[in-house]
Amino acid sequence: MRTRTVLIIHERTAATARPADDLAAIAATLDARGLTVSYAHVSPDPSEQRPAPTRALVRSRPLRDICATDHAALVLCDHGQRLSALANDPHFARIARDFASSPRPLVAIARAPAALVALRASDGTSYLYGRRITLATDASEWASDAPPHTASAIARVRAAGADVRLEPVGAEHVVVDAFLITAQNLRSAASAARTLAAFAVPPAHARLRAS
Repeated sequence: MRTRTVLIIHERTAATARPADDLAAIAATLDARGLTVSYAHVSPDPSEQRPAPTRALVRSRPLRDICATDHAALVLCDHGQRLSALANDPHFARIARDFASSPRPLVAIARAPAALVALRASDGTSYLYGRRITLATDASEWASDAPPHTASAIARVRAAGADVRLEPVGAEHVVVDAFLITAQNLRSAASAARTLAAFAVPPAHARLRAS
């Protein structure tokens, strides 16, 4: 890795208590392996209530202020109510394209892989086309206040050509396809972070690509 800083893009809405806990677990896993974490979020809609700062979120910056090349890896949290806002954010598209076009890890947790459907490869196909991934299967696998859009998220990634691998609800499940790491649910987030940390060791690149 050129840098040892991992960018975590998270949901910033009025109901952030549970996502903040998940961020702390991911950050602790990465920190224990010598990686630095920085946070970014989709700029909130003016109609949304701004959340009270927490220790996990206080250092967060809007996506428009992020330079992708300053980071060694990207982690996308579930985003609950703001999944569409993330997918349609031009700054997210800029950051995601930079990671997708370089040999750097990209982690997507729970329903976050659906935000990558519109990301295009050089041949015009979806970045997810032909890739093995997993994502949340039902409402019990993401933040409890999120609307029930998982069925449509699964349908979107399958329509984009992704090879979706699902385990029973609640199972800890991580799928690795080259530099794309997906986690089925929030319970799997720490496992995904450990997998990401393995990329900090150069020989791990070949091992993970072959898995």
